[in-house]
Order: sequence, then C-alpha cells, then structure tokens
Amino acid sequence: MANTFNAIYLGQYAVIDPTEGNQSAENAGALVGLTFGGEGAPLLNNFVSISPSGDPQAEYDQDNNLHNDQFWVNNTYQLTFDAIAQYNATITYVDGTSVTQPIAIFQDTNGYTFMAPYASASPYQDALEAQGIRSVTLTSLVADTWLGMTSTRQTWNYATCFTSGALIETARGPRAIEALQVGDMVRTLDHGMQAIRWIGAARVAAKGVFAPVHLQAGTLGNTRPIRLSQQHRVLLTGWQVELVAGEPEALTAARNLVNGRDITLQSGGYVTYYHLMFDRHEIVFADGLASESFHPGEAAWSMLSEPARLEILGLFPGVKAFGLPYYGGVTRPVLKAHEARLVRSMQTEPEAQVLQMAV
Repeated sequence: MANTFNAIYLGQYAVIDPTEGNQSAENAGALVGLTFGGEGAPLLNNFVSISPSGDPQAEYDQDNNLHNDQFWVNNTYQLTFDAIAQYNATITYVDGTSVTQPIAIFQDTNGYTFMAPYASASPYQDALEAQGIRSVTLTSLVADTWLGMTSTRQTWNYATCFTSGALIETARGPRAIEALQVGDMVRTLDHGMQAIRWIGAARVAAKGVFAPVHLQAGTLGNTRPIRLSQQHRVLLTGWQVELVAGEPEALTAARNLVNGRDITLQSGGYVTYYHLMFDRHEIVFADGLASESFHPGEAAWSMLSEPARLEILGLFPGVKAFGLPYYGGVTRPVLKAHEARLVRSMQTEPEAQVLQMAV
C-alpha cells in the first residue's frame, strides 16, 4: 500500500457532503443511478495520480471542522478533501463483460469526483485490475458515514512499455525501438537471439499514470538515460534480491523504484510507448538495462486497442483458442513496491547493508 495511488477521475457532480462538522456525506444518494464513462469515452483513459499535500495521517478527514486535508492530482492540482461514500456499482469492462461489487467514491469540496482503489488487497481490487474499465454505474448507496478516506491504498496497476529513443540490443547492434520491425532478432537474457513477433505503439499525454519513469545513466546498468512506462518491469539482481524474494533475480515495476533523485517521474508533453512481444515472456536489453518484453496478462491486455488484440490473436492461435494463460507466465518472480524499495535500499545505502548483515 502507498499514500500515492492511482484513481479514476469521473467528473464534477453534486457535492455529496454539503454540511460540514459531521462524518456523514448526507447527499451521497444524489449520485445513485449515474453512469460514468461509456463506449466512446472509456474510464481507462481517466486515470490520475493522487498524493497527499502535507500529512493526512491515517485518513483524509471527513468532518472538515477543525482542519481540511488536501491532496494533489497529478502533482499539479491541489484539492481539498471533502468526503467518501461507498456504493454498489456495475463495472463494465472494455470487452463488454461486467461485474457488480461495492466501490469507493470520493470528492473534493467543489464536487470533483473520483473512484478510489481499495485500501488493501482483495478480490474486489483484483476485479478493478482485471481489465480496462469502460464504465461504472452506481446502483445503490451502501454507506455514507465514515471518519474519512484511508490515506494508504492499493496502487491500482496496469500496462508496460518502452518509450521512443530506447536502443534495443539486436543481432545488428543497438537499434532505436521505433526503427525495429517484426522479425528482427533481439538479444534476450534467457534464449539468445529471438525474433520479434509483434510491435505495438501508442502516443499519450505524459501525465498522471502515463507519465514516464526516467532513469539517469548508470542507475540500473543503463548506459544512457532511459524512460519507461510506470508499470514496465525491470530486472533486479544480487544477494539482496535473493534475501527478499528467495531467488537471485526478480522483476519489479519501474514506478516502485522512483526515489526523486536518479529515478523520477517526468510529466508534461506527450510520449510514445512501444510494446515488443516474443514467443514467450523475455528479458531484453534497452540501453544496457535488463527489462521485460510485453506479457499479455489480463491488465495489460485490457489496455490494448481492439485492432491490436485481434492482431496478436492472429499471431498466437493458441492464445486465441485457449485464452491468455496459454502464452505462459512471467519469466521471473515479481517484487511488490515495499520489497523493491527494500532491495534498492540495501543496494544503494551502505548503512542498510551493514544493518542487514548484522541482524
């Protein structure tokens, strides 16, 4: 869990807590029956990053009497937390299937409305990450009285890719990812040279959860600065990894390594992300950095356009016939955020190494 997490922005609506000084969102029923998102405007495009302004401690306070807790949206807009309420909702995915479950909706004092991830891991959170979400309909109010919104929540993860300019190690030497073609032979850690089966690309605004992670040269073996999507998993190695994961090598999402120094988020402008897919999940090298190829897990799959999915299904008939698990699993264990931070602290902070060896 983290106090910076992803949420879906739903729009500006009637304020659910017009009367302050109590813990009830007395107008929460006003949102019942509303549908957010739809066929032409899927909610998967509305992800934003939520982070605290100051210290909300255990929760963002609901009564707004003695003080007002504030939060940042995409590190750009500072809003004042107002209230949270729980609703039963029908969540419709981009493939047209749906699930009904409780969800949490929170607002600022001006009625800017967001859908929050869960405060802890659960089947409900798994459902939020199962596919890209097209729309959400609030069917009934579950609860409108709370101390506030728990400030540490699940991150809410999804899709992985490189950015343009990354130099991929190939049979013909390092080549810019945007110059690669299907059939080009790429160096992999486990299986030598492997042919690219599929390449995908998407240009998006570099903000919120789509802001790339920037690694300075030399940070993780990369010979040049490199940018990755936040969910692109990189390879960590060493005794520190084995101590934490029980294996000498493991993957972790790039956003788990952001430290504000040599690994940072870069917001602003636009960024083009690229996917490279092989016959199996591979570790490839970009500017010397070992990281993953595209793996069609449920979350990553749901972020692809329909033409991209059809193209992949045409290339991999086993996946078309038997489903995504037919492609195979992830090539290394995957570290959670707190595990990755522990590994990096032991690798980069001598005091942490000495303490660990002394325990």
